[in-house]
Amino acid sequence: MNLLAIETATDMCSVALAVEQTIHVEEQLAPQQHAQIILPMIESVLLKASLTVKQLDGVVFGQGPGSFTGVRIAAAVTQGIAFGASVPVCGVSTLQAMAQQAIETSTHQHVLVSLDARMKEVYWCAYARDNAGIAQPIIEEQVCAVDQIKLPAAMQTDTWLCLGSGVDQYAQSFDTVLKNLKTELLNDQVPSAAPMLSIARATFETGHALSADKALPVYLRNKVALTEQERARGDRL
Repeated sequence: MNLLAIETATDMCSVALAVEQTIHVEEQLAPQQHAQIILPMIESVLLKASLTVKQLDGVVFGQGPGSFTGVRIAAAVTQGIAFGASVPVCGVSTLQAMAQQAIETSTHQHVLVSLDARMKEVYWCAYARDNAGIAQPIIEEQVCAVDQIKLPAAMQTDTWLCLGSGVDQYAQSFDTVLKNLKTELLNDQVPSAAPMLSIARATFETGHALSADKALPVYLRNKVALTEQERARGDRL
């Protein structure tokens, strides 16, 4: 199965192409440049695999949460490719993809992921490894201030690996929130397209992928634009 994955929800622009068991990856840390570099990166991984878009079986995209502009880019590019190649799509949570990457590269069974959501808030969710080695959410994804995070009772056991820009940015606040948990911190982690393939593969294999028009972002937050004063101040969503 040939699957293309696209992740642009943060400053990292990431593309991965799975051709059976081989994965080709292109990544660049390029704030506010995703629209310019994403298509050349896709062309690069296709060239590495000697494929064309017509040979794809599906497109996976990071549906957010994250930068509003970033998640829109991933959705728009996915729609364009999927419509052109007449293939289905599958959206994967950016938070879940980060948890999956941590699970694939460690022995941890439980992962808490948090991304800086600006405006002194974070996007966050908690995940547990299932029998197939996939990071499955144990709660719904949320956006809130760190001191408003309410941890479910199910998180009070085992050791949790905590990662993401939210944990990095608000380390002291997270120390307070997580004080009753056994935790290990993993710093400077960013989303990648490659682990999305592990999560999405079963969706395509079981015929549950969606049509191209269903490639839509997930924002979590209702505020999707800045005021003129906020833009002048240099704020970002």
